[in-house]
Amino acid sequence: MDFRDGKKKMGKSDNDLDRLSMLPDDLIHKILSFISSKETVRTSAWSSRYRFIWTTMPYFNFSTYDFPEMRKFSKFVTQFLKRRNSQIDVCFLELRYTGKVALPPSVKKLMDYAFSHSLQQLNIECLYQKDIEFPLSVFTSGCRSLKHLSLKNGSFRYVLKAKSTLELPALTTLYLRGVAFCSNDHTGLLSKCANLKNLTLDYNCKTEELSIFHSGLANLTIDVGRFSGVNVVNVVAPQLENLTIRSHGNSRRMYVISAPNLASLAYRSYSPLYLSTDGFHCLNEADIWVIDPDVDDAHQMVCLLQLLRNVRFLTLNLEIIELLSSSVELISQQPSTFVNLKSLTIFPKKILGWETKGLPKGKVNLSTEVKRYLLDGSPGATLTMFSREEIIAIEGISST
Repeated sequence: MDFRDGKKKMGKSDNDLDRLSMLPDDLIHKILSFISSKETVRTSAWSSRYRFIWTTMPYFNFSTYDFPEMRKFSKFVTQFLKRRNSQIDVCFLELRYTGKVALPPSVKKLMDYAFSHSLQQLNIECLYQKDIEFPLSVFTSGCRSLKHLSLKNGSFRYVLKAKSTLELPALTTLYLRGVAFCSNDHTGLLSKCANLKNLTLDYNCKTEELSIFHSGLANLTIDVGRFSGVNVVNVVAPQLENLTIRSHGNSRRMYVISAPNLASLAYRSYSPLYLSTDGFHCLNEADIWVIDPDVDDAHQMVCLLQLLRNVRFLTLNLEIIELLSSSVELISQQPSTFVNLKSLTIFPKKILGWETKGLPKGKVNLSTEVKRYLLDGSPGATLTMFSREEIIAIEGISST
């Protein structure tokens, strides 16, 4: 390893180093965790105080982009692991790499080393030139301590075999982006992650169904891509408390949700949520934004609001109110929806600076019929409305 000119390359003055040298090792480790492991090694040239600091770092941050070619990256990894203090556990490993295979040997070597040293958090991000199969078997042995896993594919997708299973008994948080399933049979993926509480799926897959079954899941985010072929999303999560759904493009996919303890629902899309559920009896808050609804969406919007009738705190975007206002005949035949409502807040959709020209001015208008439909069932509920101008002003203040 080349430790020469470390102080110059890291941009540290003598005064800076004097102040840093007075800190305890664990705090220095935390500060150095924000730079790459390659740069961390270079700190050994700063002074005798830093000569071996890098060897006791519990945070690893490796990227093939820091090296001109994979061969040099592999050599660095070998020397790094050889010289590191092997008595120190590894609590965090971040890997950013590119290549022609899912796990280049040097990347696999880093993972195996970290797993054998009680790794708790693993972030993997790669940039492939094509869809590539990711071997989940890498997680089946030696990683009983892993609590947080983030698996991202930048351009294309990791492909998981049918009936793939993650065997991570300590895992509490899982983030998957750019992951695709070979078939609809993937319900067992999380069956051996007994302690999983937080799951985020950033999904753009061609399979027709996406199924999420987990008895202990508490927080779920589903972000379905514009080009996804998913028609049905099934969720069975009896302990689920917070659900966020983001759907890109104008989709009519069905969400079948069994979550009797759901307390919070957030939805963002271009069309109303097509929802089938056995009831959200504990729903405390719902934040529903339909960005560009069509007049034909009015019936589905009414159906959705009826399913949310137990909510206490509700936020809708102005475009939903405008949709309801254009369908007075439909809502006039319906009883007032909400029976437990404490607060209704109405916002315009997010306004960008270049979108402001030509927008309607003035306060939000809530017709008598729409107000009856939304509020008569909860006469004590408070109503807060923001105009587009007010949102523009608020965003202008926050950006200064």
